[in-house]
Amino acid sequence: MEAGLGFAVSTDHDFVGKETITSQLEQGPERLLKGFVLDDRGIPRHGHALRTTNGSGTVTSGNLSPMLDRGVGMGYVAPP
Repeated sequence: MEAGLGFAVSTDHDFVGKETITSQLEQGPERLLKGFVLDDRGIPRHGHALRTTNGSGTVTSGNLSPMLDRGVGMGYVAPP
């Protein structure tokens, strides 16, 4: 749910974590996994603070994109 892949989950059968998934489907996830591109050249690192127009959170991974010549990454952001 956090990665926006709820369409790929079927709750028609029992499985480990079904209660959590069902709760997130009904109430929405507490955080969302989002990709981002830095405005400047730099490398986002795991654990760094992440602020966007849609909320704030923490970087989970990042690196320098040779094609964009900027830092790119992923992180968890609390929805507004």
